[in-house]
Amino acid sequence: MEARPRSSGDSYVAFALKAGAFNALLVTGLSALAIPLSLTLITRSFPNVLEILKNALLVSPITAVSFGPYGLLAGMVWSRWVYHRKHLIRTNRRLLLESAILGFVFGILFPFFDGLLYLRPLNDFRIWLSPMGVLLCWILSVTCALTCALFFRKSALAGL
Repeated sequence: MEARPRSSGDSYVAFALKAGAFNALLVTGLSALAIPLSLTLITRSFPNVLEILKNALLVSPITAVSFGPYGLLAGMVWSRWVYHRKHLIRTNRRLLLESAILGFVFGILFPFFDGLLYLRPLNDFRIWLSPMGVLLCWILSVTCALTCALFFRKSALAGL
């Protein structure tokens, strides 16, 4: 039996799955670190690194359930965006700029995705739409989008 030649669709699917999985892991890890760190800053206590890491480890299963699916979806949408715009994205600067804008949009949409996914009543949206929650979503999503762009820039700029 002969092996069939790989098509560009196969390379795109592999790229989308890699980007989605990488982004899901990145979002889960960064949000697990950001939650105890932000609580430490809110309480104005001196940040103990070991305590923050211990709390991040405890929070990581929760962030994996809450942030992981959205990170997977956002990474796959980002890879689709890059795939369709590969002819226009010629430089690292353009890739980073478009990724940051897309990350900002993903940060705006996360609270609504989270609320719809877990069927929360509308009055619970006030918790996620607090200024600190929105700022945390924006910072994390732009950071993850830029990290994904830097990690996959050779694939993205080479046209997959």
